Formats: sequence, C-alpha cells, structure tokens
Amino acid sequence: MPSMRACVALIAVILVIESLLVSATPEARKEPKRFKRSLHRTKRAAHDIRNCETSPTYLPPTVIRTEERLKLLRDRMRERRWDLDAYIISNTDPHLSEVPPLRDRRQEFMSGFRGAYGTAIVTLDKAMIWTDARYWIQAEQQLDCNWELMKEGTIDEERDPNDPELPDILIPSPVEWLLEYMPVEAKIGFDPRLMSIDEYFHYNLTFEHYEFKRLTMVWIQEFEYNNEPDEVFTNIIDYLWEREGSRPAYAREPLVTVDADTYTGYTWEEKIFGYKDERSLRWIMKEKNAEALIITKLDEVAWLFNLRSADIPNNPFFLAYSIITNNEIRLYLYDRQWKVNREVEDHLGIGQDSACPEYDSRNRPLCIQLRNYDDFLDDVNRLLIQTSGRIWVTNSSSIAVFNASTPKTSSALREKRFVEQSPILRMKAVKTKEEIEGMKNAHIRDSVNFVRIASYIEETVEYQREQNKRIEPDDPDYRIYISELDVIKRLEEFRKQELSYVMPSFQTVSAFGHHSAMVTYNVTEQSDIRIDETKLYLLETGAHYLDGTTDIARTFWFEYKKTPPQHLRDQYTRVLMGLIDLSDTVFRTNIYGRELDAIARRALWKNGLDYLHASGHGVGHYLNVNEGPIGFGLGYEVSEIPLERNMVLTNEPGYYSEKNEYGIRLENVMVIVQANTNYTFGDYDWNTFDTISLVPFEKNLIDHTMLSIDQIKWLNTYNKKVRKVIGPYLGSSTTTARKWLDRRTEKITYKYSVSGAETTVSTVTTFMVSVVSIILSRFL
Repeated sequence: MPSMRACVALIAVILVIESLLVSATPEARKEPKRFKRSLHRTKRAAHDIRNCETSPTYLPPTVIRTEERLKLLRDRMRERRWDLDAYIISNTDPHLSEVPPLRDRRQEFMSGFRGAYGTAIVTLDKAMIWTDARYWIQAEQQLDCNWELMKEGTIDEERDPNDPELPDILIPSPVEWLLEYMPVEAKIGFDPRLMSIDEYFHYNLTFEHYEFKRLTMVWIQEFEYNNEPDEVFTNIIDYLWEREGSRPAYAREPLVTVDADTYTGYTWEEKIFGYKDERSLRWIMKEKNAEALIITKLDEVAWLFNLRSADIPNNPFFLAYSIITNNEIRLYLYDRQWKVNREVEDHLGIGQDSACPEYDSRNRPLCIQLRNYDDFLDDVNRLLIQTSGRIWVTNSSSIAVFNASTPKTSSALREKRFVEQSPILRMKAVKTKEEIEGMKNAHIRDSVNFVRIASYIEETVEYQREQNKRIEPDDPDYRIYISELDVIKRLEEFRKQELSYVMPSFQTVSAFGHHSAMVTYNVTEQSDIRIDETKLYLLETGAHYLDGTTDIARTFWFEYKKTPPQHLRDQYTRVLMGLIDLSDTVFRTNIYGRELDAIARRALWKNGLDYLHASGHGVGHYLNVNEGPIGFGLGYEVSEIPLERNMVLTNEPGYYSEKNEYGIRLENVMVIVQANTNYTFGDYDWNTFDTISLVPFEKNLIDHTMLSIDQIKWLNTYNKKVRKVIGPYLGSSTTTARKWLDRRTEKITYKYSVSGAETTVSTVTTFMVSVVSIILSRFL
C-alpha cells in the first residue's frame, strides 16, 4: 500500500504529463482567436433594457430612435384624404406570412422591434405595440420610449387594483384598446393586404356592436404623392420607407424543383389531378362544389408545385399566388423572368406561349399558366365576374383578397365567394413515406452536427477556463474563446459540409445565462456575450435539407466537475419528464394536440411551475419549420385539426426564471405512428410518437431519483438508439464528439421494491460509475 505522500507525488506527476499532452494537441497548438471586447459590456447586458422612468431615459444600443419616423407618419395620417385618428401596423406581408421578407417588415422599420409576433397601433399622441411573453424582454431591449409595450395576457397595471368592480383586468387587446381610448367617430386606418379576413371582421363587428362610438375602419389602398403616377403606394409606411432610402428590395433567387420520386412522393400533377390512392385537390374542390380555389400562402404554393426558392429569410419560399379552377392552373410569380429557367419550365410543362397547349384524354390541362404577380387581385375580381360557380377563398387570405376590387363587384357576385380552411393544410401535414424517410435522414445528419457543436462548445469552454485560471471573470484581460455568435458560425460550418444542406430553418437561439430566459432570443453583435461554465446555456437550432426540416433544443451545464444547484436540476428534470411523458403517450384517433398539451406540463405544474408558450408545433417537409394546423398548446384554435399518423410535430416543454435569470428548454421532433396495444376499443386506431431527433440530454442536470420506472426505461431506450445511430458518424471512441456522446448515453440502472402499497425506486446510474472511472483514470 503506497503512502499518502507517494500518492500525492504520483498525482502531481500525472497532472504535469496530462497538461503537456493537452498542449500537444492540434487544438491547443493553434490558439483560438481572442475576442477584442471588454467584458464590462457583457456584465451590463443582464440589465440592458430601456428605462423610461429615469431622467434622462436610458436606451440600450439595440434600440432605434423613432421620433422622426413617428412624426412623419402622423403628418401623413392628418392629411385631408384620410384624416386618421389611428393607424394599424401589421407584422406580416400580403401572404400573411409568419416570417415576412425584409422588404415587408414595416413594424420593425417603424418601431425597431424585430419579434416575429406583434401588432402596433399609432395614434396622434401614442404608439403601442402588443406582443406575447416570448418577446417581452426583446421588446424592452429594442423599443425606445416613444412606444408603450402591451404585454398580452398580463394584468393591466393602470387599472385600480383596489376597485372591486375590476378584479384582475387583463391588458386590453388592440380592438378593446381602440374602443376605450379612441374618440367618438374616430377613423382607424389599415392596409387591407396585411389583415386577415378573421381579423378584419373582428374589428368591424366589434365596432358595430359598440355603435355609440361610431369607429370606422379606413382602407388605405393605392395612392399617389405629388401627382406622380409612377409613384403609387399601397401603404403609408412604404412611402416613408422609400423616401428614407433604406427599404431593401425583394430577394432575386431562382426557383428550384423538388423531385417527387426522391423527396415528395407525389408530382404536382398528382396533387392537383389525382393521387395514386388518395383524394386530389380537384376532388376536394368538387366535394365543396367549388369552381375555383384561391391560394395565397407561400408554403402552400411551394408544396403544391414541388418548387422552392429563398425569397424569405430561413424559409425556402418564393413570392407567388395560385388560382386552381376546373380547367385552369394559374401561378402568379413575382419577377418571373428572373426565376424561371428551362428546368422549371419543363417541370411545370409550360408551352412556348404559356397558354397551356397540352391536354389529356379528358381535356384537362397538363401545364401551368404563368402570370404576373401584380395581376393577382385583378384576376380574382375577373374570376368573380366570369365564373358561374362558387369560389373558395381560404381563411388564411387577407381581406384584400376576399374583397378584391370591391367597388367594381356587385353584392350578387360577391356572394359566390365562400371562406373555409385551405384543403392543402391537411394534405401537406400528413407526410408521404418518402417525406417521412427524408425527415428521418435529415434529423440524423443534423443530430450529428448538433453533437459535434455541443462537444466543441464544452471543449472550448474548458480550454477557456484553463487559460484564465489566474484571471478574474470581470477583468478586462479575461481571454474569451467562445461566444454566442461563435456557436452559430461554427454550426453553420458543420452543416455546410452536408451536400443536402440548404439553409437554417430559423434564426438559431444561442443563449447564455440571462439570455436563455428570452424564449426567442436572437443574438446580435451588440448583445453577444461569452459562454462559460458558470451558468446555463440554451441552444435551439434547425435546418432545411433537401429531404427534410429539423428543429431541436438542448440546455447545457458545462461545469461537469461540479454538481449544478439543486433548483436547476429539479427544474431541468421536470422539463425532461414532460418531454418523456408526451413522447410516450398513446392516444386514439380524433384527438387534438391541445388535448395532450397538459401532459408536457404535468411535472412542472406539480411544483407550481409553467411556461407561456405552446408545447409543440407541426413541422413541414423542407417547408415551414412552424407548420399548422397542428400542435400542442393550451386553448382553442379554430384552424386546428385532429392528429393523424405520419404527421410531424415538435415536443418542446421549458421553464424560464421569472426573474429573467435563465431558461430551460428541451425539444425533439416526433412522427405519429401506430401504437402497439393489447386491446382495441371500438373503431378507434391507436397512435403514439416516434422521436426522430437523436441528441442526448445533459446528464448532470438530471435528478434521476425524480424519474419513474417508465421514464427511466424510455430514457434508456432513447439513449441506446442515439448511441447506435449517431455514434458511428462521430468516428472512433477516442474522438471528442464520440466521448461527449458516450458519457451522456450510459445506461441508467435502477432497483425498486414494493412494500405494502408503496413502491420505492432508487437509481444507480452508470453515469456516476463513469464519473468515478474518469476520476480514477486520471490518477491510475
């Protein structure tokens, strides 16, 4: 038995040798580039939001000053042609896209707020913006003090809390606010191209109900300035933006075709004329007695015609509309001369004169008529006049489409229109076998890249700590080797090595410390901070590949030599329990996602915790990463449809500190598959979920004693699959990424006993054994 002194000496020698070996590695020989920034700004970022109560007010560097823009807008509102008391600024485009093109981000131009969801109203003396909990912190960092933030779903602080007649009054919605604060006979201006049918009728019907206020919605359509016919605008803000000279142009990216045999399973002809064994679009139109279908959503047009492009950031779409009739197929393309090449013409079967010269034996057109994007609304009006049958306007269309050229159209003709959910929503939500296979393969590739970036972050954080052993974190000389932006750039490098990679599916959330408390944090050069071992780090990212779209989130703790605080382990484990429970759910047909949402929250609810976003959303196939009309969320959505096999959804519970100190989110993508049950009740089919995201969880954040036997079994099965499928892509067991994976996929062993009515479960994880082994291996 060696003496204690000998052991200490041996350990010292081993540590010296180990440090020499580390310094000899290629990564260490080439020192990472040091950021040339002071850490003092990073410290301040935790509180870097506007403060409008001080004098002078404080605005962070992420704010855009809006005084001049608001003044110019109010000057236009006062013009005699309108004489507006308020103007509604929508955060969308004429297709009502969740992510509009840069050229259509009018709300961002006017306010500086870059969140994906919001409604702004500007009056002659106020500027208000409504958004939900996902964007509250972001709004406080990007709005100046000319804007009042209206936090949807919260208590109105301006109400008298002691008034028993007004208990717990919520922040008023935009329409409620207009009713309360606008004067009698006020005029509310808006752009009809940017307001949905439902939203317009909600405003109008509400105003009519409170007829004593006599509020009027004023359509702002085409208008000229300075009597110059060449300068025609359809939106007041467009005029201001163009005059400022900062409005970007629409992207000019060519169309690309998506092969049916390899990727989609069906050609565009089969989708419109007839599937091999499914109902076609024309079949559904016939069932609805519709002679024409108006298609306005970009993802629906892209899916229907098996075409993609890159007009929208992080979305493979192009600006287009379509009209499908019983004898015509029209595709309205923006900048069509630039976008259409010979391959696209052949794909669409376009003749020389674009007049669709080819017909089948039943006299059905086999090609597509290309038309100019700007002719769409006029053609909708002509369709009303020329068509004898009913016209199907989807409820995702704007009120401008529904009331296309209203003054020229009689009420009798307008009655031919009917509004209903687009049939394409369900058609593309239920994936083909080719799409399912592609989604699985895309998630394997993206999971490999996620593991590579996670192991890279951990290794670099450890290297950074070693290089700063004798330097205080607040010291300006602290050497920074990795930041939030670094991760995004390095991950993009990894993905670009894949031949099938196209683009990110959304802006990556790379959030360290307090930034992770922002559900949709988007790092900028101004907000970028270092990543280290002292706090939680949240990474949510996704990608478009030719064969599928991905979306995944993990939360990390890089101080693996130190046990995280128990409250973090408790909250992380409860989030994980919710993810496991939803993943393991068995449910029957005719069940909506909203009916399963509480399963993901149950473990958090048991301890008085919750999160303010949905527990999941649909995922498109090389389309929208956030695809309706399915998902897991509290509350009723009129467009939601029941869950079916071969639908793809995310599973993403989370928890966010109410003090905005940190956030936890875990996210996987799942496919609905048939469940194996011993019984079958009635005529129901039984379904469950197959998880296709394959990245392990942060094991030192898991309190295994909180997990049930079924949850441990699920986790072991998942880890085994991750190791089996992803491991071979990471090389030998000696690579950094493979070691990272292996440490987190060790089997969890447990034992339990039954005594009376109580079951005792105790876990002895091989993770603990592996930790001991690692420690011993350093000294033996």
